[in-house]
Amino acid sequence: MNITQGPVIEKFSALFDIPVEEVIEWVSGYVNRPESEFPDLVERGLVEKTDEERFRSIAAYIKARIADSADARIRESIAEDGRKAALLESRR
Repeated sequence: MNITQGPVIEKFSALFDIPVEEVIEWVSGYVNRPESEFPDLVERGLVEKTDEERFRSIAAYIKARIADSADARIRESIAEDGRKAALLESRR
C-alpha cells in the first residue's frame, strides 16, 4: 500500500517534531512490512492480518495521539488563562 503525505501525517509530524518522511516510513513499515519492521509485535500476535486492517489501525492510533496532544494543549492553555485571570483579580 502506498503511504503518502497528507494532513494527518503533517499534523502528527508537526506535533511530535518528527520529519514527515520519517512518519511516512514508519507508517509504511507497519502497514507493508510488519514482519521486518515490527517483528516483536508480529511474534506476539499484535499486528493485524491485512494491510488494510493495519492501515486503519495505525491511522486510528495517529489520530488518537493527535487528539490527545491537542486536548492536553487546550487544557493547559485554559488552565494558564485561569491562572492569569486569578493573578489579575488578586492585584485589584
